[in-house]
Amino acid sequence: MKREEMEKEIMGWIREVADGEGISMEMDLMDDIGLSSIDVMDLVAKCEAAFHVKITSRDLRRIYTPGDLADLIESRQ
Repeated sequence: MKREEMEKEIMGWIREVADGEGISMEMDLMDDIGLSSIDVMDLVAKCEAAFHVKITSRDLRRIYTPGDLADLIESRQ
């Protein structure tokens, strides 16, 4: 899957639980977008299933933005 398609998919899932206005790949998932820790875990689970990657608890400590998540997924594919 191309990076652009992956980003579109990730942003779609984020917009399901957050106000979609003005959200970008560089915004902090919790501080800027307003996701809860449960929302982030749900997003990670969706990414693991859709993109066939494993994201560990150690990985989660480095994921702050949708862009960070996309970078990690891209590095594992």
